[in-house]
Amino acid sequence: MKIFKKICLAFFLAGIVCLSACKTPERAAENDVTPKEIYYDIEAVKVSLSSSYSAINQQYDPEPFVKLQEEVMAGKVNRIETIYRLKQILSGYHIVHLQIYPIIDWSAEIEIIPLQFCCFSSGYYVAAADKKYNNYLGWKLKGIGDLSIDEVVDRIAEFSSIETPAGKKYPIESLLRFEEFFYYGLTDNGKIQFTLESKDGTTQVLKCKPIDYKKASFELLQSKKLTSFTNRITQTNYGVIGVPEISTLYLPYTQFGETAEYTLSEWLDDILKELRSYTYKTIVFDLRYNPGGQFDQMLYQRFFNTNKEELEKYNIAVVTTGRTASAACWFTNDILNTFPHVKIFGEETAQAVFNNTGIRPQVLKKLNCNFSFPINVGVGNFPKLIERSTDIYRGIMPDVEVLEDFESTLNGEDAIYKAIYEYYNK
Repeated sequence: MKIFKKICLAFFLAGIVCLSACKTPERAAENDVTPKEIYYDIEAVKVSLSSSYSAINQQYDPEPFVKLQEEVMAGKVNRIETIYRLKQILSGYHIVHLQIYPIIDWSAEIEIIPLQFCCFSSGYYVAAADKKYNNYLGWKLKGIGDLSIDEVVDRIAEFSSIETPAGKKYPIESLLRFEEFFYYGLTDNGKIQFTLESKDGTTQVLKCKPIDYKKASFELLQSKKLTSFTNRITQTNYGVIGVPEISTLYLPYTQFGETAEYTLSEWLDDILKELRSYTYKTIVFDLRYNPGGQFDQMLYQRFFNTNKEELEKYNIAVVTTGRTASAACWFTNDILNTFPHVKIFGEETAQAVFNNTGIRPQVLKKLNCNFSFPINVGVGNFPKLIERSTDIYRGIMPDVEVLEDFESTLNGEDAIYKAIYEYYNK
């Protein structure tokens, strides 16, 4: 499978996972829930944020929630609108672990947009498209509706849990439901308008209707060639890719969470087996697509400490981007704690060094949403990251900043991996 296909499939599936129960934004059924029931779900959010379990109880401001409750009781705001109003309110805290999102109903009629985008250093490009629109694959997104791409990113940020400037760039990659674009104010009369630019600089305005996700047939942008140097994306949460010809062992790690068919212990054992089978110089932990998950800190500490003497012989690189957050930051701190010679390549992380992490989840039954809030806070969580940080309210900053380039990736090259190789072989 080509690299772009792997990348875009991950984004497409992420979008599908977020699908809600609504038929369309304009026709969502609201008869099964009363204003009073919505009121009490909002009240549950207020109670959670103000509780002693909440890491942000000192920041909690009840006023916007009270105003929303008043509008709900006055019949001005329905269930779906309430969800997006809550997303707006929660986004103002700028905390990645403070989120609300709909629960999936797979039997529902769900409308999606026919294009999906991927962020690169030079902008956003069509990385996946329904077959009807496959001629736009690789085109650059310049705007949506009357908004420029910068204004679009700002608009989406109003509904997103964002901590860092880098983290602001990527929420658009996972947007797929037409409902989201509708409530973000990015649609017009049941349609969405994309301003796109071809490789030769031709600009075209594409106005299209949403499509039924069950009938969608997405085609994915293909890279022109595939080399071992760029074959980093796996269909599992973690993997092992040895490239002996450049003495590098690549370890893609896309999400923290153990799979039954390939356990974390097996993965760590495979890392050691691979290292002992070939003459490697560099180990790369690639966290660029890792938003976090369930972090088994003791497992990694045992692995790093038990094999410290052996692993110290290698160059160790960690790759981060504005998609990297939560458990991936814990992991980075712990590996730095054990191996001070580790270098970070790529981009600032989505989560700030001064963190709010660990979550308490709950279900808002009448809103049909999952809600989560942070339960831990403070700089003491990340001592090694604090030590190397000049601004704890920014993300983990790379030692070598390098951004993924669209043209290079399309040609089967990886700018970050190239930078790692050049750094250790200069």
